[in-house]
Amino acid sequence: MPAMKLQLLENASASSSGLHRIPVEGRYMWSIEGTFNGGSYQLQATGPNGTLADIPGASFSAAGAMMLWFEQGTLVKAVETGTTSAMYSTLTGPIH
Repeated sequence: MPAMKLQLLENASASSSGLHRIPVEGRYMWSIEGTFNGGSYQLQATGPNGTLADIPGASFSAAGAMMLWFEQGTLVKAVETGTTSAMYSTLTGPIH
């Protein structure tokens, strides 16, 4: 199965609009770039009771990428802190 790409942010200057559902369990690469202006982004996911919570260590204050594991059906969101602009972010996977 080829990797899929979820577009979390596209030319954004705020938190991602809405939640994005992970289609297939596995490893995903979260990548982000743009003008951070001293701001940052934290990736959040739903927990066992459906409440969003920060994923420990899944934050960026400069362009970067990291690998994360998600179960199928997990809902994720990129949350902004501070002031950013022209932000782009994707989750690509599953990567085998």
